[in-house]
Amino acid sequence: MNRKRAITVGFFLAFFTMLLLSSCDKETRKEPEPNPEKGIYQVYYKDVKGTELLASTVNLEDDAKDRQSVVDALIQALQSQKKDDPSMVPAVSAGLEVISCDSSLLPFLTINFTKSYSEQSSGDEILCRAALVLTLTQIPEIEYIDIQVEGQPLLDSSGKPVGKLSADKFMSDTNGNMFSRQKNTLILYFASTDGKALEEVERTVLNDSSMAMEKLVMQLLIEGPPDGSTKAVLPDTVSVLDISIRSGICYVNFDSNFLNDTMDLDPKIIIYAIVNSLSELSDVSQVQIMVNGSSDVKFKDTLSLAKPFTKDLNYLFVQEKETEGGTLSGE
Repeated sequence: MNRKRAITVGFFLAFFTMLLLSSCDKETRKEPEPNPEKGIYQVYYKDVKGTELLASTVNLEDDAKDRQSVVDALIQALQSQKKDDPSMVPAVSAGLEVISCDSSLLPFLTINFTKSYSEQSSGDEILCRAALVLTLTQIPEIEYIDIQVEGQPLLDSSGKPVGKLSADKFMSDTNGNMFSRQKNTLILYFASTDGKALEEVERTVLNDSSMAMEKLVMQLLIEGPPDGSTKAVLPDTVSVLDISIRSGICYVNFDSNFLNDTMDLDPKIIIYAIVNSLSELSDVSQVQIMVNGSSDVKFKDTLSLAKPFTKDLNYLFVQEKETEGGTLSGE
């Protein structure tokens, strides 16, 4: 009995010793805290799924001779595979060629890429943009990053300049998660190929987790359908000036191109593509459409925008189905 107790005690002593050694080993392998004054920076990579950013520290003490050398070293690190961790891949592709970096107008750093930057998918570009900003704004006196493509301002999906970006644009969310993309499945409405009805299209997308869902819906409507099975209801020249949800009503404020550059479709097809798509969101029951802040507008000189619209599936195309008595179709 005493021998069993001695073995048991010995086992647990050995077990806890292993835990202690393991803990000490983890402490010794723990990455150093970022300290730009000593040349220690965090470099942001993306995970292999391409859905979020991950940070790892690098020591640039030997390379930190001046600000420009730090900028060059961090961009090189951003574009390099992390050798000791294959789960972290470059968020800034090595194929993205930097034409120039200019930090002469502090607190701004301007990075000018070749056109290859604009050839990234929208999801990859979001993570690339965030990694650049979060990494490079650690450099003392650099607070904003201005990304350019061939000397021209970087544009967002609606064609507007992204502008100068600071780190707080991409900081952790309220749950403490690093800036990331999330997967969403949305129901959108586009015009049928003959333009006479609406068709329901399911889209699954990865998007910036901080983007409001109503804004994402409008972005996808303006981008148009993913294939040729349906037709776009809005041209890419249209911009959403503002969009918000209050008390179940989604307020969408378009620029004047909504009136001037409309598609050659029945006005109700266009309006209800917007209304039905936004009404698929759980917190939207009605949609108020405005142009330059005013709802006192007649769309295509026929359809008043004065009051909020409610979802209406009467314009939905129904595929003809075989029945015993012939065919059944709907408008």
